[in-house]
Amino acid sequence: MNSGYSRVVKDNHIKFSLRQENILFNGIGFNMARKFHLLQEQKPIDIVSPSMRTFGTMKNTCN
Repeated sequence: MNSGYSRVVKDNHIKFSLRQENILFNGIGFNMARKFHLLQEQKPIDIVSPSMRTFGTMKNTCN
């Protein structure tokens, strides 16, 4: 897994782009800044992709 471009945003969250083989994952880890070192060290991580996203009062279905 290539940790690609990742950074801490607003002191608490991680914005990331990860690549495994030909698959690119873009996302954000809310309240996960304390785990940022795992991306920097390129240690294995698990990623969950929800089928529904909620931000504030907005909801989007992910396909």
